[in-house]
Amino acid sequence: MKLINLVMGQLVNKGKTNEVQFAEVTIITKSWWRKKYEVKTICKYRCGSWFFLSSGEFCPGGQMDEVLRSFEAKQVLRELT
Repeated sequence: MKLINLVMGQLVNKGKTNEVQFAEVTIITKSWWRKKYEVKTICKYRCGSWFFLSSGEFCPGGQMDEVLRSFEAKQVLRELT
């Protein structure tokens, strides 16, 4: 499983202790002969880890950090241009 293309969603209860961030991420699963692309919704409670809403499994930590860094860099680039 590989995570790509993060799209930030709604932020609920901003600034409160029960703050929740939603986002959508594209997942690539690969088998011998094909790649499968899926878009899934993920969620993060304040200061917690990202997890999939459909299954409750945690997102792979290192991959999620890479996707977030890429998303933030794209936002900064858009603001500069």
